[in-house]
Amino acid sequence: MPRNYRNGRSACDASFCPDAEPLYTWAPKAGVCGIPPGQPNEGASLTAVTYRTPDKEQCSSSYMDQTVSVDVSPRGSVSSNLFTVVKLDVTVGGVAEADEETAGAFVPYEADTNGTLSVRGIAALKPVAIECSPDDLPDSETVTVAAPAESLFEKIGDQYVPAQSEYKACEIGDKQFFLHGHAASGALRDLKVEVTHANCGAKDKAKFTVIKIVSIEPDPSAFIENYYQGSPLDSPANRVYTIPVSPSVIGNGTDPAGFVWPLHVNVRAVVEPAVPENELPESCGLVGGLNIPPNKLLHWVDLRAPKKDVFTFLNCGVDSGLKTTVYVFDARIKPFVDEGDRCIINVGHSWGQYWLNDPSLALIGSPAYLLVSRDVGFFPAPGDWTNKIWGDGVIRLDGAAGSDDHPITGHGNYRAVSFKKFRQALHLVYAKLPPNSPHYGLFDYNCTDFAIDLGLWVDVTTMSPSGTSTPWDFSDWLRVCPGL
Repeated sequence: MPRNYRNGRSACDASFCPDAEPLYTWAPKAGVCGIPPGQPNEGASLTAVTYRTPDKEQCSSSYMDQTVSVDVSPRGSVSSNLFTVVKLDVTVGGVAEADEETAGAFVPYEADTNGTLSVRGIAALKPVAIECSPDDLPDSETVTVAAPAESLFEKIGDQYVPAQSEYKACEIGDKQFFLHGHAASGALRDLKVEVTHANCGAKDKAKFTVIKIVSIEPDPSAFIENYYQGSPLDSPANRVYTIPVSPSVIGNGTDPAGFVWPLHVNVRAVVEPAVPENELPESCGLVGGLNIPPNKLLHWVDLRAPKKDVFTFLNCGVDSGLKTTVYVFDARIKPFVDEGDRCIINVGHSWGQYWLNDPSLALIGSPAYLLVSRDVGFFPAPGDWTNKIWGDGVIRLDGAAGSDDHPITGHGNYRAVSFKKFRQALHLVYAKLPPNSPHYGLFDYNCTDFAIDLGLWVDVTTMSPSGTSTPWDFSDWLRVCPGL
């Protein structure tokens, strides 16, 4: 809280004693004080000048309430004068006086307002208190206010208007000021609000940092996907990621290539400027997922079970407006087969099912989500077939329709690791429902070929589709390679 002194007129005017005018306190140095023009012994040097003042650590309680006395030797004359000790104090966001230039205040970023504030901009404002003591200074005494352009606002009634650069000293304490962070800082504590008493030079300043949350992103992973990437819906304000559940829970924990799956993935907040976590205030930090304090910029997503985690960021107690959703999904392709009776040339039937856990089901979209966890089978369409081996085909759903009431002699259970392809496959199958079903060929595209394709469409390779595929071959293959 720097202080300075506002003098009245004196027989030993300070203008003639430059060494007796320090910046913040009245503590004159020993020296020579000249006699002003028009006074007896004009121009003579006075070698012994003694100043007597009250406690220099306190500001005045009212205008001109303090006295300075000057004893001049060898003449023995005594002069006195009234003066005012002026104190200025600026506080941002309630930061204590001892911290206002070391730790400083933190202000949340909100987009440039061009002199006007949105609803979000108003919610992100940080209060600024400016006090000038004593509060009964004359109207002629003013305080100048300096802050970054378009950052400081004054609230008048229910309106926020850009603050002025100068106010009456006796009125500034009654004003309501607020800081708006419309541009991110380039470094910690690189911005300040500074106030100056125009006449005596008393000053105070409070430093602050505007924090911008750039993104909330999971660490890169072999199988994590940005669901909306390339879409107009993809933005830091609404980012969606999908990652498969760790197979250590539903399998052996290792894929065929020997890749060991993690049990969690990190989600990080990127801020500007780069602020060490230990310097961020308690009102800043990620929200969502798993956290081990004191982490403020890093949380975890548990991959051991299907789930949906939503991450946001509280920026100085205000929602940053960014949201990242991570879906941990468990998607399967489940082929089924009735091998039939090879002795009596009963060819049997092959079909399949796309299975998905509930949390990520909403991402599939309508109407294809209606196919999830339903039997899907391919059959020759009813009617007169040419040679009974080629003709129209029909895709059927559910129970008797999808499996044609065939018993299950073989089945598989395989994980799909790309959610995008899983979704595309469901929409592809839906598009092939009658009347758009493909042609059926007993020797080149039959029910088993279709069941194999259900896997290929989600990057799951089962039995080779080359040659003529039969349910009994598929049943043999599934016994050897059942999947999970």
